[in-house]
Amino acid sequence: MLLLPSSSRKVFGGAADGTERGAHLSGGRDLNSARVVRNTVDTALGRLTTGVAIANQASQAAVTLLGADPATVQAEYSALRGDVRDGLEAQPATVQAESTGREVGIGANQSVPGIASMFVLISLLGNASSILLDRQRGTLQRLYVAPMRRGYILLGKMAGSFLFGFLQFLIFVVVGVLLGVEWGDNILAIGLVIVAFCMTGTALGFLLATFVDTIDQASGIALLMALTLAPIGGAWWPLEIVPDFMQTIAHISPIFYAMSSFNEIIYYGGGLLEVLPYVGVLLAMTAAFTGAAVARFRYE
Repeated sequence: MLLLPSSSRKVFGGAADGTERGAHLSGGRDLNSARVVRNTVDTALGRLTTGVAIANQASQAAVTLLGADPATVQAEYSALRGDVRDGLEAQPATVQAESTGREVGIGANQSVPGIASMFVLISLLGNASSILLDRQRGTLQRLYVAPMRRGYILLGKMAGSFLFGFLQFLIFVVVGVLLGVEWGDNILAIGLVIVAFCMTGTALGFLLATFVDTIDQASGIALLMALTLAPIGGAWWPLEIVPDFMQTIAHISPIFYAMSSFNEIIYYGGGLLEVLPYVGVLLAMTAAFTGAAVARFRYE
């Protein structure tokens, strides 16, 4: 099998047709830059090697199956290989750094708010199991005979779920402070985002409880939803590094609006006015989920 000379491998990432291949790096101080470049180079070399292997097989097939003259095939193949090598050396690959407009800072600036949003959402969605458990044990039925409106009972259940999620998020904030997360000084904006996000998660968990019949269903679906909405919404990585269509899909996740708010606060020094649009969307989601849940909820 004929191989390209090793000299051609010095033009890291060059394409087989001589076009330029660039690695686009996001973030000012990206600790993964070297890995991104290496992956880009490996991908380009893999494609180049695959093309060479295909050309080798084609030349051998031309000789064995079509009866072509081996010397002619070898000469044409050598000429083509030389053209590819000359093209690669004429246009070596470059690495182009692109800033997302924000300083990355420490990794905890991204990971702590993201992991907090994900785990709190898991807990809030998991409260659907609590409603089903109360129904199975007859707790809800016994509460209904109390001298109070049934809506107050449901409101109390939701309030308890909300408080649990809110306290969880506060613990993550404290842990973030210990890890050096740059929360800033705008406590009101941070608190408003946490309240709105926990309200949305509570309402979504309440709505989930109206669609499932067993505790196992509620637990499994809650975990699946949370682990799907978290990466989509930017909890696991900055959305600047994903394709445009993924950034569009991210808008269906409540975590997107929470993470966008925290990004405004942490990376851009934003305050209450900057996070209000995201908080408004979370509150609208809360109203929609709550209205649908109340309409579907079975008291008996």
